[in-house]
Amino acid sequence: MLSVNSYFGYALTPRINTLNAATEKNFRLPFYRQYGAGAGSLPGYLSDSSNADYYGASNWTDLYYKNVPLYNVNASLTGGAGRSNFRAFFGTMQNASTADATSLKRYIGSFYVSMVPAKWLSVSSMISGTILNRNRNRNFTDRFAEIRYLPSIANPLPPNKNIYQQFIDVYEGDLIDNNLTSSVQGYFSLSANLGKVLNTARLSFDYNEGKRDLFYPKVLFSGNNYVSNYFGFNQRFILEDKLEYRYIFDNASKLDLMGGLNYQGDLSRYSYFAGYNGPDDVKGSRK
Repeated sequence: MLSVNSYFGYALTPRINTLNAATEKNFRLPFYRQYGAGAGSLPGYLSDSSNADYYGASNWTDLYYKNVPLYNVNASLTGGAGRSNFRAFFGTMQNASTADATSLKRYIGSFYVSMVPAKWLSVSSMISGTILNRNRNRNFTDRFAEIRYLPSIANPLPPNKNIYQQFIDVYEGDLIDNNLTSSVQGYFSLSANLGKVLNTARLSFDYNEGKRDLFYPKVLFSGNNYVSNYFGFNQRFILEDKLEYRYIFDNASKLDLMGGLNYQGDLSRYSYFAGYNGPDDVKGSRK
Protein backbone atom coordinates (compact mmCIF):
# COMPACT_ATOMS: atom_id res chain seq x y z
CA MET A 1 0.00 0.00 0.00
CA LEU A 2 1.29 3.43 -0.93
CA SER A 3 0.34 6.45 1.16
CA VAL A 4 1.27 10.07 0.37
CA ASN A 5 0.52 12.99 2.71
CA SER A 6 1.39 16.66 2.44
CA TYR A 7 0.50 20.17 3.37
CA PHE A 8 1.59 23.52 1.99
CA GLY A 9 1.14 27.07 3.20
CA TYR A 10 2.73 30.48 3.57
CA ALA A 11 3.88 32.51 6.54
CA LEU A 12 2.89 36.08 5.72
CA THR A 13 4.90 39.24 6.31
CA PRO A 14 3.77 41.21 9.38
CA ARG A 15 2.95 44.91 9.23
CA ILE A 16 5.77 46.90 10.83
CA ASN A 17 6.02 50.66 11.45
CA THR A 18 9.61 51.82 10.92
CA LEU A 19 11.48 54.99 11.91
CA ASN A 20 14.31 56.97 10.35
CA ALA A 21 17.00 59.20 11.90
CA ALA A 22 14.71 62.25 12.04
CA THR A 23 12.30 60.51 14.41
CA GLU A 24 15.20 59.11 16.44
CA LYS A 25 16.77 62.58 16.76
CA ASN A 26 13.50 64.21 17.82
CA PHE A 27 13.05 61.53 20.46
CA ARG A 28 16.55 61.93 21.91
CA LEU A 29 16.93 65.72 21.94
CA PRO A 30 14.63 66.48 24.92
CA PHE A 31 16.65 64.05 27.08
CA TYR A 32 19.98 65.50 25.90
CA ARG A 33 18.82 69.03 26.80
CA GLN A 34 17.29 68.02 30.11
CA TYR A 35 20.51 66.42 31.27
CA GLY A 36 22.89 69.15 30.14
CA ALA A 37 23.84 68.07 26.64
CA GLY A 38 22.88 69.75 23.40
CA ALA A 39 22.47 68.66 19.82
CA GLY A 40 26.25 68.66 19.46
CA SER A 41 26.40 65.53 21.63
CA LEU A 42 24.34 63.49 19.22
CA PRO A 43 26.05 60.60 17.40
CA GLY A 44 27.50 61.47 14.03
CA TYR A 45 24.91 59.61 12.02
CA LEU A 46 22.13 61.72 13.62
CA SER A 47 23.92 65.04 13.22
CA ASP A 48 23.78 65.41 9.43
CA SER A 49 20.18 65.74 8.29
CA SER A 50 21.31 65.81 4.65
CA ASN A 51 22.44 62.17 4.88
CA ALA A 52 19.73 60.35 2.92
CA ASP A 53 20.92 56.96 4.15
CA TYR A 54 19.70 57.75 7.67
CA TYR A 55 17.23 60.60 7.08
CA GLY A 56 15.68 59.15 3.96
CA ALA A 57 13.13 56.39 3.57
CA SER A 58 13.08 53.79 6.34
CA ASN A 59 12.14 50.85 4.15
CA TRP A 60 14.53 48.08 5.30
CA THR A 61 11.57 45.88 6.14
CA ASP A 62 10.96 45.34 2.41
CA LEU A 63 14.06 43.14 2.43
CA TYR A 64 14.07 41.89 6.03
CA TYR A 65 10.57 40.38 5.92
CA LYS A 66 9.43 38.04 3.17
CA ASN A 67 6.49 35.72 2.62
CA VAL A 68 7.91 32.21 2.96
CA PRO A 69 6.52 28.78 2.07
CA LEU A 70 5.92 26.12 4.71
CA TYR A 71 5.48 22.52 3.65
CA ASN A 72 5.62 18.90 4.69
CA VAL A 73 5.59 16.02 2.22
CA ASN A 74 5.95 12.36 3.16
CA ALA A 75 5.25 8.99 1.61
CA SER A 76 5.16 5.46 2.97
CA LEU A 77 5.07 2.10 1.27
CA THR A 78 3.96 -1.00 3.17
CA GLY A 79 3.63 -4.54 1.98
CA GLY A 80 4.10 -8.17 2.76
CA ALA A 81 2.09 -11.29 3.34
CA GLY A 82 2.33 -14.43 5.35
CA ARG A 83 5.68 -14.58 7.08
CA SER A 84 7.17 -11.24 6.04
CA ASN A 85 6.24 -7.60 5.87
CA PHE A 86 8.02 -4.29 5.40
CA ARG A 87 7.48 -0.54 5.58
CA ALA A 88 9.47 2.26 3.95
CA PHE A 89 8.98 5.92 4.87
CA PHE A 90 10.45 9.08 3.33
CA GLY A 91 9.68 12.73 3.94
CA THR A 92 10.83 16.33 3.82
CA MET A 93 9.62 19.51 5.48
CA GLN A 94 10.45 23.20 5.76
CA ASN A 95 9.71 25.42 8.72
CA ALA A 96 10.65 29.05 8.11
CA SER A 97 10.27 32.52 9.55
CA THR A 98 9.24 35.60 7.63
CA ALA A 99 12.12 37.49 9.29
CA ASP A 100 15.77 37.49 8.24
CA ALA A 101 15.61 34.49 5.86
CA THR A 102 15.76 31.95 8.70
CA SER A 103 14.56 28.43 8.04
CA LEU A 104 14.92 24.79 9.00
CA LYS A 105 14.71 21.97 6.47
CA ARG A 106 14.43 18.31 7.44
CA TYR A 107 14.86 15.16 5.38
CA ILE A 108 13.96 11.79 6.85
CA GLY A 109 13.93 8.20 5.68
CA SER A 110 13.38 4.84 7.37
CA PHE A 111 12.96 1.20 6.48
CA TYR A 112 11.49 -1.63 8.58
CA VAL A 113 11.32 -5.35 7.81
CA SER A 114 10.03 -8.31 9.78
CA MET A 115 10.28 -11.98 8.74
CA VAL A 116 9.49 -15.42 10.12
CA PRO A 117 11.69 -17.75 8.03
CA ALA A 118 10.77 -20.71 10.28
CA LYS A 119 8.05 -21.28 12.87
CA TRP A 120 10.62 -21.14 15.63
CA LEU A 121 12.62 -18.17 14.28
CA SER A 122 11.68 -14.51 13.76
CA VAL A 123 13.85 -11.72 12.37
CA SER A 124 13.28 -7.97 12.45
CA SER A 125 15.37 -4.93 11.56
CA MET A 126 15.09 -1.17 11.19
CA ILE A 127 17.21 1.70 9.94
CA SER A 128 16.25 5.37 10.11
CA GLY A 129 18.09 8.57 9.18
CA THR A 130 17.49 12.31 9.49
CA ILE A 131 19.26 15.39 8.10
CA LEU A 132 18.59 18.92 9.36
CA ASN A 133 19.77 21.98 7.43
CA ARG A 134 19.48 25.28 9.29
CA ASN A 135 19.70 28.84 7.93
CA ARG A 136 20.68 31.09 10.84
CA ASN A 137 19.70 34.70 11.32
CA ARG A 138 21.97 37.67 10.56
CA ASN A 139 21.64 39.13 14.04
CA PHE A 140 24.62 41.28 15.10
CA THR A 141 24.51 40.04 18.70
CA ASP A 142 24.85 36.39 17.65
CA ARG A 143 27.70 37.26 15.32
CA PHE A 144 29.64 39.25 17.93
CA ALA A 145 29.20 36.48 20.50
CA GLU A 146 30.52 33.91 18.03
CA ILE A 147 33.69 35.78 17.09
CA ARG A 148 34.34 37.46 20.48
CA TYR A 149 35.29 40.67 18.69
CA LEU A 150 33.55 44.06 18.48
CA PRO A 151 34.11 46.14 15.33
CA SER A 152 33.36 49.85 15.18
CA ILE A 153 29.67 50.61 15.63
CA ALA A 154 29.98 54.39 15.25
CA ASN A 155 27.78 54.16 12.16
CA PRO A 156 25.08 51.50 12.55
CA LEU A 157 23.37 49.93 9.59
CA PRO A 158 21.05 52.56 8.02
CA PRO A 159 17.33 51.87 7.72
CA ASN A 160 17.46 52.41 3.95
CA LYS A 161 16.90 49.24 1.94
CA ASN A 162 19.48 50.16 -0.71
CA ILE A 163 22.22 50.07 1.94
CA TYR A 164 20.68 47.04 3.60
CA GLN A 165 20.79 45.24 0.25
CA GLN A 166 24.57 45.67 0.21
CA PHE A 167 24.69 44.00 3.62
CA ILE A 168 22.55 41.11 2.34
CA ASP A 169 24.79 40.78 -0.72
CA VAL A 170 27.74 40.09 1.61
CA TYR A 171 25.79 37.28 3.32
CA GLU A 172 24.71 35.79 0.02
CA GLY A 173 28.14 36.22 -1.55
CA ASP A 174 31.43 35.49 0.21
CA LEU A 175 30.03 34.79 3.67
CA ILE A 176 29.59 31.11 4.62
CA ASP A 177 27.41 29.77 7.43
CA ASN A 178 26.63 26.10 6.86
CA ASN A 179 24.80 24.24 9.64
CA LEU A 180 24.06 20.52 9.29
CA THR A 181 22.88 17.98 11.83
CA SER A 182 22.44 14.32 10.88
CA SER A 183 21.57 11.15 12.71
CA VAL A 184 21.07 7.46 11.94
CA GLN A 185 19.66 4.71 14.14
CA GLY A 186 18.98 1.05 13.57
CA TYR A 187 18.78 -2.44 14.96
CA PHE A 188 18.83 -6.10 13.94
CA SER A 189 17.06 -8.67 16.10
CA LEU A 190 16.77 -12.48 16.10
CA SER A 191 14.39 -14.45 18.29
CA ALA A 192 14.49 -18.25 18.47
CA ASN A 193 11.82 -20.23 20.33
CA LEU A 194 13.25 -23.69 21.09
CA GLY A 195 10.50 -25.22 23.13
CA LYS A 196 11.19 -24.36 26.76
CA VAL A 197 14.04 -22.05 25.76
CA LEU A 198 13.63 -18.60 24.20
CA ASN A 199 16.77 -16.88 22.93
CA THR A 200 16.66 -13.24 21.79
CA ALA A 201 19.69 -11.45 20.33
CA ARG A 202 19.69 -7.80 19.33
CA LEU A 203 22.28 -5.48 17.83
CA SER A 204 21.47 -1.76 17.80
CA PHE A 205 23.29 1.51 17.12
CA ASP A 206 22.68 5.24 17.31
CA TYR A 207 24.92 7.86 15.68
CA ASN A 208 24.43 11.60 15.37
CA GLU A 209 26.70 14.45 14.35
CA GLY A 210 26.61 18.20 14.01
CA LYS A 211 28.87 20.51 12.07
CA ARG A 212 29.11 24.21 11.34
CA ASP A 213 31.37 25.81 8.76
CA LEU A 214 31.60 29.59 9.22
CA PHE A 215 33.40 32.41 7.42
CA TYR A 216 32.91 36.16 7.81
CA PRO A 217 34.71 38.37 5.23
CA LYS A 218 36.67 41.52 6.09
CA VAL A 219 33.99 43.96 5.00
CA LEU A 220 31.92 43.11 8.09
CA PHE A 221 34.66 43.62 10.66
CA SER A 222 36.73 46.71 9.93
CA GLY A 223 39.26 44.86 7.78
CA ASN A 224 39.42 41.60 9.77
CA ASN A 225 37.94 38.31 8.65
CA TYR A 226 37.01 35.30 10.75
CA VAL A 227 36.76 31.57 10.15
CA SER A 228 35.67 28.72 12.42
CA ASN A 229 34.71 25.08 12.09
CA TYR A 230 32.90 22.83 14.53
CA PHE A 231 32.38 19.09 14.23
CA GLY A 232 31.01 16.85 16.96
CA PHE A 233 29.46 13.40 17.15
CA ASN A 234 27.90 10.96 19.60
CA GLN A 235 27.65 7.26 18.96
CA ARG A 236 26.22 4.32 20.86
CA PHE A 237 26.55 0.60 20.17
CA ILE A 238 24.51 -2.00 22.07
CA LEU A 239 24.76 -5.78 21.92
CA GLU A 240 22.19 -7.81 23.85
CA ASP A 241 21.59 -11.52 24.17
CA LYS A 242 18.90 -12.86 26.50
CA LEU A 243 18.23 -16.54 27.26
CA GLU A 244 14.97 -17.52 28.98
CA TYR A 245 13.99 -20.97 30.24
CA ARG A 246 10.62 -22.04 31.66
CA TYR A 247 9.71 -25.42 33.17
CA ILE A 248 6.22 -26.25 34.48
CA PHE A 249 6.00 -29.01 37.08
CA ASP A 250 3.13 -31.48 37.39
CA ASN A 251 1.69 -29.55 40.34
CA ALA A 252 1.49 -26.40 38.15
CA SER A 253 4.54 -24.85 39.78
CA LYS A 254 6.83 -22.98 37.42
CA LEU A 255 10.56 -22.50 37.23
CA ASP A 256 11.77 -19.44 35.33
CA LEU A 257 15.45 -18.93 34.61
CA MET A 258 16.89 -15.95 32.78
CA GLY A 259 20.43 -15.07 31.78
CA GLY A 260 22.35 -13.25 29.12
CA LEU A 261 24.70 -10.41 28.38
CA ASN A 262 24.43 -6.72 27.66
CA TYR A 263 27.23 -4.60 26.22
CA GLN A 264 26.94 -0.88 25.61
CA GLY A 265 29.66 1.35 24.20
CA ASP A 266 29.37 5.16 24.05
CA LEU A 267 31.71 7.62 22.40
CA SER A 268 31.41 11.42 22.20
CA ARG A 269 33.91 13.73 20.58
CA TYR A 270 34.10 17.20 19.10
CA SER A 271 36.64 19.50 17.49
CA TYR A 272 36.57 23.27 17.11
CA PHE A 273 38.97 25.78 15.65
CA ALA A 274 38.80 29.51 14.94
CA GLY A 275 41.05 32.02 13.22
CA TYR A 276 41.20 35.74 12.57
CA ASN A 277 42.53 37.97 9.78
CA GLY A 278 43.46 35.27 7.28
CA PRO A 279 45.02 36.14 3.91
CA ASP A 280 42.16 34.65 1.86
CA ASP A 281 38.97 36.71 1.94
CA VAL A 282 36.98 34.84 -0.73
CA LYS A 283 35.06 31.84 0.56
CA GLY A 284 37.96 31.23 2.91
CA SER A 285 36.52 28.22 4.74
CA ARG A 286 35.10 26.23 1.86
CA LYS A 287 36.64 22.75 1.56
